[in-house]
Amino acid sequence: MIEYFIKTGLGWILRRINIKVQDHATLHSHYVIEDFDAKTGELVKHQEFDHNCFLNEGINEIWSLICGTGGVKFDSTNAHIEVGDDDTAAAAAQTGLLGANKFSQPMDATYPTYGTSQKATFRATFATGDANFAWKEITIINGADDTHDNLNRKVQAMGTKTNAVSRVTTVELSIT
Repeated sequence: MIEYFIKTGLGWILRRINIKVQDHATLHSHYVIEDFDAKTGELVKHQEFDHNCFLNEGINEIWSLICGTGGVKFDSTNAHIEVGDDDTAAAAAQTGLLGANKFSQPMDATYPTYGTSQKATFRATFATGDANFAWKEITIINGADDTHDNLNRKVQAMGTKTNAVSRVTTVELSIT
């Protein structure tokens, strides 16, 4: 009870002297891309990078799901990781990948996952015949291609995938 009066009293004082108080949330992303030799299965390349741009359409889809007004879940049935070859800077108003070459891969079994760490983890494995081009952009979508809702877009040189490797791609998205 005392805590309530302190919070409401402080809020009243700050409003009276025209100081705005806002809540803050941090959106964070972490990417891990691992290439495995097609013949030996050995790890031949490991990359990690952070940050991306959450897209307006993905944020709106999350609110639709939270508020129960519709929407398509980013779940094991619907979620895909899609990659493309365009290096145009990411912007919140974009509605998909921009590359001439794009490839969408459904989630690996048991993905996506989430837990007590305010994090969702998405993982897809691109086989030797999948997405063999220079990877420069990546997104999480709630359908088989980026005409569905894109949660995010990351632009980053991720190397050229060839048929000599399978590529395991993991995307962690968190809100703290």
